[in-house]
Amino acid sequence: MNEQRLLVFVRLPEIGKVKTRLARTMGDEAALALYRCFVADTLALARQSAYPFTVCFHPPEAHRAVTEWLGTDASYMPQTGGDVGERMYAAFCTALSDARRVVLIGSDIPGLPPEMLHEAFASLDAHDAVIGPASDGGYYLIGFTAASILPASFSGIAWGSPAVFRSTMDILHEHDVDVHVLPPWNDVDEYGDLESFFASRKDLPVGALYTVDFLRARFGSILGLSAPSSAEPRSLPPQPRCARGLGLSASDPLRGWPVGRASEPPPSTSLRSGVA
Repeated sequence: MNEQRLLVFVRLPEIGKVKTRLARTMGDEAALALYRCFVADTLALARQSAYPFTVCFHPPEAHRAVTEWLGTDASYMPQTGGDVGERMYAAFCTALSDARRVVLIGSDIPGLPPEMLHEAFASLDAHDAVIGPASDGGYYLIGFTAASILPASFSGIAWGSPAVFRSTMDILHEHDVDVHVLPPWNDVDEYGDLESFFASRKDLPVGALYTVDFLRARFGSILGLSAPSSAEPRSLPPQPRCARGLGLSASDPLRGWPVGRASEPPPSTSLRSGVA
């Protein structure tokens, strides 16, 4: 049995089916491109963390398309079940059959530091569970041990609502589960999340995050961003196929990628000249 395993939940990138709330502001093609960058950054984090990891993909019949997108150098597992709670629980059950500690993350948390993963796994030595609250009321990370997995924590939840974290915590406490709570982190679902994300990362060097490189290349003037003045790019782990497919590199983040109407400020949204 392995000591630990990281699960990364992803969805096959299809136009109009990923980051739909961002798409309402930025357009479907831009939202699709952003999602691919989010996944690239998340897989870079997984590789950098050095934990054994599995990409859990949806829909379950998309194995060939997902491996063509992300490459064959990762472990894959289809998401099975109805809602996201059922799919997470099924993934935990499979992973915990071969690992003592399992942590699950989503793919819309670009820039999550490896230290958060280290804290999550380490906390499972002393606690039954670990959870990371997201700013929108959900959570960006959850983890259990083989002895502490609680099916009830994945059912009866209004998934996608601002009550997900609180409802999950209530269930864990009702069952006397000793849970470690990580620092809050912002996932990126809305345009305001995107602004906040870049407000804290606009000075990162080229090459630090695929998502930042993409936004600088296509939306810098809208978001009020400029390329950093100094600048040796920071080395990254080997580029996952999801980034290579976009033509991402340190010097040319998104050459030739069509972003449609999203290259212009959307008429329905008042865009500030800078980020708040």
